[in-house]
Amino acid sequence: MISRCTSMIILENKVQIPVRPQKFILRSRLREILESKITQSRFALVCTPAGYGKTTFLADWARTVSLPVAWLSITGEEQDVESFLRYLFAAWEKVQPEIAKTSLGILLESNLPDIKAVLSAILNAAGQLPNHLAFVLDDFHLIEDKGIHEALAFLIDHLPSNLHFVLAGRSEPPLSLARYRAHHQLLEIRIDDLRCTREESAAFLNQSMGFELSSERIDSLHAGTEGWITGLQLAALTLQSHPEGSGDNRLISGQDRFIADYLAEDVLDRLPVNVQDFLMKTSLLERLCGPLCEAVTGVEESQEVLERLERENLFLVPLDVRREWFRYHQLFADFLYQELNKRHPQIVPDLHRRAARWYLMRDLPEEALHHAIACQDARLVMQIGEQYFEAKLLSGEYRMLTRWLDSLPKQWQFEYPLIGLSRAGVLLFTGALEDGTRCIDQVEQRLMLEESVETRWHLARVSAIRCTIACFQNDLAQARSYATRAFQDLPEDDHTFRAAIHHALGDTYRRNGRWEESRASYLKVLDLVHTPAFRIRSVHAFGALADLELQQGRLRESATLWKKALTVIETREFRGNFPLPLIGWVYLRMGEIL
Repeated sequence: MISRCTSMIILENKVQIPVRPQKFILRSRLREILESKITQSRFALVCTPAGYGKTTFLADWARTVSLPVAWLSITGEEQDVESFLRYLFAAWEKVQPEIAKTSLGILLESNLPDIKAVLSAILNAAGQLPNHLAFVLDDFHLIEDKGIHEALAFLIDHLPSNLHFVLAGRSEPPLSLARYRAHHQLLEIRIDDLRCTREESAAFLNQSMGFELSSERIDSLHAGTEGWITGLQLAALTLQSHPEGSGDNRLISGQDRFIADYLAEDVLDRLPVNVQDFLMKTSLLERLCGPLCEAVTGVEESQEVLERLERENLFLVPLDVRREWFRYHQLFADFLYQELNKRHPQIVPDLHRRAARWYLMRDLPEEALHHAIACQDARLVMQIGEQYFEAKLLSGEYRMLTRWLDSLPKQWQFEYPLIGLSRAGVLLFTGALEDGTRCIDQVEQRLMLEESVETRWHLARVSAIRCTIACFQNDLAQARSYATRAFQDLPEDDHTFRAAIHHALGDTYRRNGRWEESRASYLKVLDLVHTPAFRIRSVHAFGALADLELQQGRLRESATLWKKALTVIETREFRGNFPLPLIGWVYLRMGEIL
């Protein structure tokens, strides 16, 4: 329950309009421009370097504009089309919950939906809306996947007149901007638009920050920062530290090294040592909450520390209205992490390891893997793989698994057989039988060079995979031979590979009309309740057993087994984990039986 709650909080952060900072510049002129012109444009592009207040401006606009706004904060995790579209749907559902009952909602309830169908469903659902709707995609520059860019281009090219996108980022997206510009379909807000005017700088310094600066002083700070709001914030922090000083405008610059110098000398070094320590140790976290910071730093009551840092305007941004999750301003986080590596390099791996374990305990493998790789903890990476790889494989998340494997250091490929076995699994499940077999051969050749209990275990896993390959090829005799060899050395608690063998044999026996042997194999799958992918395998097993009962005329027993399969699929906590063909199989059979 804790893991699901934590995961949902993170998702909600991404689809919530960010909370207004306690001290910010009101951009009334820009808000009016965007509100009056967005309904006349296919999309708006807000594109400036970091620190020009894109998010704050758009969040203020989103909260005050008359039309509904679906907000999505891009974090870089959306590196495949499916996850991007799921987040887009979650943002839409946040402002218009009824969208979940449309064909779009039904499509996205399943795993691996057809992307073209989802894109069409988005356009069709939008076309039926009675009023205008705007999507804000914040930090869109973090998207690198070509498929996502193509999907967005398709949506923009076919938008109904009442649907609009607002893209905010540090660089231009790979879209046909010139064409949209020529057809007056693009609204652009650039650096000159978001640059603070002299009046806005004065309002921020003297009204929001509560200073009483002279006109000359404001002119100096405004000119030194060139209207860069982050620079003004840095200057204001300096004035709070020593208001009697003149304010060193040289350090208020867009050049990274000057920002780092300033943050080191006039921000970090002026803070108490324990606060410096907390800031640096938590800088490796993309998002922060009290329990996570406690796990990483060992500081009790970290939530109170985060709230105090926010009140003191130390570049901490709240991500939800409850102020449970935060993030550092990216420039500040980068600076802090550099300082951590410079001052305390010996503790960095352990901090990443603590973060990885915290995420792993909360069933968040993607974040756990990121930190486990960062600290070069191969055993922790293998633990994550053992715990999650099979379930991801059976649910069809091949691109994610390939991305995981490609992110690992190359030298690990030779040291840890599980990596080669996992890559072979992805290749086999995606139909690359020859490449998968070749990969297994390479793993086996390396294992044959040494003799140990662990080596025999991994060789047994090789035999298990060869058994599944033989089953794919309907070579039952060969499959049984490999299964016998595998069971001799597989530990009793290796539920993953034992379940894989029984499942493959059950399918092959059924294919060849050997029903009793098939039933026995499927029942053994259901006995292995501790396998990480048990819920997915159980649906397969219940469905296969139901078909066996039907083949023998036992309709009532078949219906009972299909209902068990349906119960697993419809369990709320498991939604989104099953491939669409598996869901369809269950529903079709239920329709035929009942």
